[in-house]
Amino acid sequence: MVQVAREAGVDKATVSRALKGDPRISLATREKVWEAVKRLGYEPDAVAKGLSSSKSGMVAVVFRTLAPGWTGSFLSGVERVLAKGRTDFMVRSTGGVPCTWDSLLRTLTARRIDGLLCLDPQLRKNPGIPVVTVGFRLEGACSVLIDTEEGIRQLRAISRGAPVVYRRGAEALFPEMEERLEEGETQAGEQDEWVFCDGVDPAPGERAVVSWGRGTDCGHGGPFRLVWPAFETGVLAARLLLNALKGQGALPDVVLVQPRVQGKDPRGGCEEIV
Repeated sequence: MVQVAREAGVDKATVSRALKGDPRISLATREKVWEAVKRLGYEPDAVAKGLSSSKSGMVAVVFRTLAPGWTGSFLSGVERVLAKGRTDFMVRSTGGVPCTWDSLLRTLTARRIDGLLCLDPQLRKNPGIPVVTVGFRLEGACSVLIDTEEGIRQLRAISRGAPVVYRRGAEALFPEMEERLEEGETQAGEQDEWVFCDGVDPAPGERAVVSWGRGTDCGHGGPFRLVWPAFETGVLAARLLLNALKGQGALPDVVLVQPRVQGKDPRGGCEEIV
């Protein structure tokens, strides 16, 4: 640290504060310190830093399962933000087994994680650290949820007023829409009926919108896709967690993510984004 201070033209205390992310140190000074760190090939000792600051610089990202195709896109968004915030993360999954949470929380506590980003709704209580949940609400946590109203609005824009029937699969991305669509669409079986296939493939010849979370390429000639923006959601969730870790103001209870529709309209033959 003495060498870094000399290289950056600051004192040792400033180096220590800059490496810890102390808000009293200006952005320009922090950048100067980190540039000196890079030039000298210095790497902070994460264990020693944790012992001296009671912070580990590590958070956990917990899924119910790692199987969904959008998992990689989501983690790419998380990694982009946490890397800039100089925060490391570990990935875990529960397999959807409720009793797994007790042992998992003991493991995470032993690793002294600073925060938790959770995508498994079977987490029933706040473990006493900053928590951001994705896809469900948890008391005391900031929750990132899909804007259901906007998703339904976009589905109805595609169908142009015709009934939209919900069909759910094993990897549904928008399960909260099922009840809402059933409430508003009571004319199933009509000739102009559309089907929203959430986690399941449409039948041949169906007027269908399918859920999508594995990127933005919708292909050509296929049905519309209601896209759950996995990468953007990962970015948003990670930013909220970093803000919570840094104590940067009160976080909202809920933040809504808007889905978007992509595809080619089979009636008009033109590719469009709604």
